[in-house]
Amino acid sequence: EYPAEFRQHRVVRAYNESNDMIDAVVLGESEPETVIAQLFQNPVAAFLQARSVTRGCYTFAIERA
Repeated sequence: EYPAEFRQHRVVRAYNESNDMIDAVVLGESEPETVIAQLFQNPVAAFLQARSVTRGCYTFAIERA
């Protein structure tokens, strides 16, 4: 379950197996779970990271189930 305290002011970034960022979505009106599912539709996305929108600070990783 996505933590309630991180539903705003976050960007979710998708990375490939080489740790290159391949996509990113700023959380706004969309539910985090929807954004996560959309990013994982890309088969190249190996993992996701939630980060601060303002400073880019790492918050936590999201891995495929």
